[in-house]
Amino acid sequence: MFVLHFLLAAGSLSTLTFAAPHLSHFGHSAFHSKRTSGSTYTVYAGNGETSAGWPDQSAWTSSLDTMFDNNHAILNASCTQWGVPNNSEDEIKDLKAAVQEVAKSTGIDERFIFAITLQESNGCVRAPTTAYSHANPGLMQSNQGTGTCNSGTSVLNPCPKSQIVQMITDGAAGTAAGDGLKQGIAQAGCSDVSKYYKAARIYNSGSIAAGGNLGGGVATHCYCSDIANRLTGWSAGTSKCDPNTIGTMNGSGSSSGGGASGVASATGGAATATLSGGAFAQTSSTSTSTSTSTSTSTSTTTATVATVPVASGTGSPGSPYSFGTGSGTTTAVVPSGTATSSGGAYAEGSKCTSPGSWNCIGGTSFQRCSNNQWSTVMQLSEGTTCTPGEVAAIDIYAAKSSAGVKPRRVRDAREIPTPVPRARAFPVAS
Repeated sequence: MFVLHFLLAAGSLSTLTFAAPHLSHFGHSAFHSKRTSGSTYTVYAGNGETSAGWPDQSAWTSSLDTMFDNNHAILNASCTQWGVPNNSEDEIKDLKAAVQEVAKSTGIDERFIFAITLQESNGCVRAPTTAYSHANPGLMQSNQGTGTCNSGTSVLNPCPKSQIVQMITDGAAGTAAGDGLKQGIAQAGCSDVSKYYKAARIYNSGSIAAGGNLGGGVATHCYCSDIANRLTGWSAGTSKCDPNTIGTMNGSGSSSGGGASGVASATGGAATATLSGGAFAQTSSTSTSTSTSTSTSTSTTTATVATVPVASGTGSPGSPYSFGTGSGTTTAVVPSGTATSSGGAYAEGSKCTSPGSWNCIGGTSFQRCSNNQWSTVMQLSEGTTCTPGEVAAIDIYAAKSSAGVKPRRVRDAREIPTPVPRARAFPVAS
């Protein structure tokens, strides 16, 4: 869905700067149909069909069990960006069981449901509710769903399995207020594997751009390419998808994980969370690619950073998630005052009195109150804006409306360079 990925999670750990991929690296004839390694990212462009280089279902990770194993480091650290408790092992088990249960009841491939969940929230069971024209809660940032373990006013720990099942049900089966993956697959109007990639685009932005290019239209342009990569094994490193060019490309090309992003692959069990899903508001930041501040830095003076795939945000490719390298700590200076800059931004780490509230600055950037401290200022992705001022639930919406395009909350953190993305994301995918 249109997600506001927070650079705090799944690719929203700190402000990262990602270089745009060189188109010459993505030969249109270099199509790939094999599974990739965890840090390898293949840019997929076009209409989602295998003839355009998109992976066939046989190229997806063989099982949900394997996907969970590959993304375990991300699941362990995915809530850090929001300043809430990370998933426990029991909650991760409940999440897998919920995906399997809902996949069976809806007839949707369980791997696809999990890939969308990662893109939207990096699998954080306590992902916050984001808002566009309406609320998008939970693991899948559903359309006004009832499932959530973080309403904005209360955080459930542990998160009951019943709520986890409801969050997955809301996103996969749809809600009384809006469509889910099941309806998106039906709207795709085809029976081949492209129905999943097209459904991902519909879930993220409400429609497919005229002409059928899944990287075009509004919302998170790299959303579908990220989903295809998650399905084929991408679980570490940075997304090589460039949201500024993906809508003009047609075909696929691979790029190994160490690229220009500078985001380290997960090692030693440390995961890098990236913002690229619905709960991450990707921001294009000006800080270095080694991310030194995350949502965790707003609550503690010393925060251990992990690394996960970071999804791409606006203007540059991201990765599935990025939580740092896990090999050291970063020190955050906590100002003692609450003074604001002339632009209406609060000093990072300064005191705030309404936990969970947001501060939209000039309609182009934002920060959040977590653990009684203001987070770093994060930029909104190109083409999106927010209503200036402090609010309980930030409202991020498209700055320009497109005829025939169904309004949706910006759900992917990718559009706001993340990795961990416009109100949603993990590994940081583009």
